[in-house]
Amino acid sequence: MGLVTSVTYLSCAYLLPAWFTLKLVGSKLWAPERWLLASLIPLSIVVSLVGLWGSVMALITDLGGGGEGWGSAWQPERALQPLGFRR
Repeated sequence: MGLVTSVTYLSCAYLLPAWFTLKLVGSKLWAPERWLLASLIPLSIVVSLVGLWGSVMALITDLGGGGEGWGSAWQPERALQPLGFRR
């Protein structure tokens, strides 16, 4: 989950709107607004890459420690308990 979040969230939330705004209405914006949007694009890429690196390192650490990697904390016998079901 962390891999998907780190790669897609920042690009969807910040990078794409800033990029589209610059391309579609960039000539109508004030210079400080254009500068802010232009600086937001590489900044969001860098932060996204840092999040991706952190997610990969956490996955490697979890796999190295004997975990299952993609959800070692999940216990199937406890999955339905919050809903009131008993096995």
